[in-house]
Amino acid sequence: VLLCRLAHLVDEQVVSWRYETVERPGAPVPIRHHENAPHGGMYARDNVGQFVQWARRLGVPEAVMFE
Repeated sequence: VLLCRLAHLVDEQVVSWRYETVERPGAPVPIRHHENAPHGGMYARDNVGQFVQWARRLGVPEAVMFE
C-alpha cells in the first residue's frame, strides 16, 4: 500500500511538472491498489505487481527497482 501511495504522489508531481513545462500535459495511467490488503496475501502481491508495472512505465531500470 505504501508503494502504491508513493506512486500516486509521484504521478501528481509528474502532472504538475508536465503542466508547467510541456504544451500538452498528459495524464499518467493511474495505479490500482487494494488499500486494506493483508500483509503477505494475494492482494498485497497484486499491489507490488501494480507498483512494478507503474515503475516500468515511468522508466525505472530493472537493476535499481528495489534498491
